[in-house]
Amino acid sequence: TSLDKLVREAAQGHLEAVREFVMQYPDQVDGRSGGKTCLQVACHQGHTELVRFLLSAGASLEVADDDGDTALHYSAFGNQSEIMEILLNRGANIDAVKKGRCSALHVAVNKQHKHCVVTLLQYKCNVNIQDSYGDTALHDAIGKDSVEIIDMLCNVPGVDFTLKNKRGFNVLHHAALKGNN
Repeated sequence: TSLDKLVREAAQGHLEAVREFVMQYPDQVDGRSGGKTCLQVACHQGHTELVRFLLSAGASLEVADDDGDTALHYSAFGNQSEIMEILLNRGANIDAVKKGRCSALHVAVNKQHKHCVVTLLQYKCNVNIQDSYGDTALHDAIGKDSVEIIDMLCNVPGVDFTLKNKRGFNVLHHAALKGNN
């Protein structure tokens, strides 16, 4: 369909093709193909100009795909810290959680996308959000053994080291369990 083509064009960063379509069908700016919107795929691929255009055309920051991922989650998956800043400056919900209760911070930490973690921390995301397993981003960082990210998370004012996951482990227990000195 035309929406499938549109989202494909967006993923490839074809600004003109997307602009033409959106100008003709402005109410379709959040149209989906395979559950994904143009904004989501453009955020994932790092098409800055296209993201700016879509936002100016009224694309929704909060629309989520079938897994509950928002445009911000997509930028985290794609390691696009610059896109993240654009979204956050436009008022994206920094602490939105997807179906497994993962925030964009969880995604960035799990993918070990350091610059995205830095951006989210600069914009004061909640580091204490627990996913459906009760794990915080710090639990995840310990599991990934990413020392630099662990260090960044430990230095956030208000980080709660006592939060336990569903197995009853706080981050210190988790580190011991993972053999992470």
